[in-house]
Amino acid sequence: MKKFFFFAVFASSLVSCQTVKPPGKTAVAPPAQVSKVSQKGPLSVTPKKPAVKPYPLEKCLVSDEPLDEWDDMQTIIHEGQEMKFCCAMCLKKFKASPDKYLAMLPTQAP
Repeated sequence: MKKFFFFAVFASSLVSCQTVKPPGKTAVAPPAQVSKVSQKGPLSVTPKKPAVKPYPLEKCLVSDEPLDEWDDMQTIIHEGQEMKFCCAMCLKKFKASPDKYLAMLPTQAP
C-alpha cells in the first residue's frame, strides 16, 4: 500500500510540473538574427602553417652520436626547423644555446 501511495504522489507531482499550452499556439523560438554575409570570399581564412624543414643529419647535432644510440631520441620543431637529438640531455644543451648549434647545421640549397 505504501508503494502505491508513493507512486500516486510522484505521478501527481509530475503532472503538475507540466506546462499547459493554449490550443493553437506552439512554442517556437524567435528567429535568429542573421547577419549579412559578403559574397567576396569565406568568412574566415585559416593561415597556412609554414613548412617544417626536415632534419638533414643522421647524427645528433650536439654530441655527434647516432640518433638511435640511447633509445631516447628527442624531436622538436625550432623556428620551422625539425631538430633531432640522441637524448634528453642533448636537447637540454641545445635549448640553453640554440644559436650555437643552429650555426652547425648544413645549409640546404633551395
